[in-house]
Amino acid sequence: MAEPAAGKPIYVQRRELDDAHSDGNEYPLREWVDAPGVRYVPVDGELELLPGLRLVPAPGHTAGMQVVVIETGGRPIVVGGDVAVWFGELDEPHSEGQLRVLALDPELVWLAHEHQPWRPSTR
Repeated sequence: MAEPAAGKPIYVQRRELDDAHSDGNEYPLREWVDAPGVRYVPVDGELELLPGLRLVPAPGHTAGMQVVVIETGGRPIVVGGDVAVWFGELDEPHSEGQLRVLALDPELVWLAHEHQPWRPSTR
């Protein structure tokens, strides 16, 4: 079976990658990190992948956490993953990453554990 990510670049904050490869890391399975054919591209800070699509560091869930910011011509859309587990964490932010996401003044934020986006204007 072919690995779906094989040969495709995976952009990841260098801090996250370093932590994943360090002794005593919290990653449960090393083979998930170093799957066959995976090609990581280490990133230091913000990176514009394409016009209107950028990666932004958002430490909190992990030290190397990042979010994807999609510029729409208006307020951005943020693909936040685990920057927050539930909406209340964005309503009352505590981590550096949550504060950074709110500073972007997003139209909405998609979280990994929610089935709909968080919308600051309705909170």
